[in-house]
Amino acid sequence: MDHMIIGLGMNYMTDPEIFPDDIKNRAGSLRKHAHRSDVSRNKLIAVFLNEFFKIYPNYRTGAFMNEYRKRSNIIGKQVSVLVSDRIVSETVKTIDDKGRLVLTDGTILVSGEVTKLREKGYDLHN
Repeated sequence: MDHMIIGLGMNYMTDPEIFPDDIKNRAGSLRKHAHRSDVSRNKLIAVFLNEFFKIYPNYRTGAFMNEYRKRSNIIGKQVSVLVSDRIVSETVKTIDDKGRLVLTDGTILVSGEVTKLREKGYDLHN
């Protein structure tokens, strides 16, 4: 792996009721947990960054991938992935040690955006 781009958004105090309909089933908020734990936004970010930089040096080795696969909610699910200007629909077999999505038909996706996730014919996003 030569490059990795990581994008992350955290809805810390956002009221989930204000999410637009098209993301209500996909987006979450830490609001209720933040109220209960009394953890400041700065503390949350500091802890997150400390944990991130503990594993960051290992991203080239892929040593974290077994743990990543255990926590993945996409393996074994039917997905629709937007790849450039086309949609690829298939079941996810695994995520390889290079972070690529491996589909049951043998397709290996290096990049793309999962636009739908289904389990046993049930659309989890619509």
